[in-house]
Amino acid sequence: MAKHLTEKQRIELETLYRLGYSRRKMAAFLNCSIRTVYYELSRGKCEQIDGKTWRTYHTYSSVIAQKKHDENATAKGRSLKLGNNHAFANYLEQKIGKEKYSPRAALAALHIENKDFNITVSHTTIYRWIYQGYLSIDNSNLPEGRRPKKDKEPKSKKP
Repeated sequence: MAKHLTEKQRIELETLYRLGYSRRKMAAFLNCSIRTVYYELSRGKCEQIDGKTWRTYHTYSSVIAQKKHDENATAKGRSLKLGNNHAFANYLEQKIGKEKYSPRAALAALHIENKDFNITVSHTTIYRWIYQGYLSIDNSNLPEGRRPKKDKEPKSKKP
């Protein structure tokens, strides 16, 4: 069961760490794996200076751990190729939605008209954008929906 700690749990972990609890007791208190505690403690590791002896020591900071978690969360997955290319989206919506082109025909028209939107996509990508709702058109705007695949007959087993 893999799960990330919440900000509240990170604050609780910091408190438990400063109180001197063992890693196993911290994991039991937070209801998570002991590996999660080890990863979290390494994520929030920071250096502090003791005010009396002026020596540095390592401790855990929930603020630093949460900041690193948020930074890592932004780097998940590839960005959408359509992105902020509204002109290309409008072109596709015009061709497919109003002029009743198929996605493949819309791409062909794009090349014939020598329009350059600084984007290269396939017709299957456009179908995916339509089905996932990235364009303001839906399956009913397509000239023909995808034809269902024929079921293959099972091969007979040799005796």
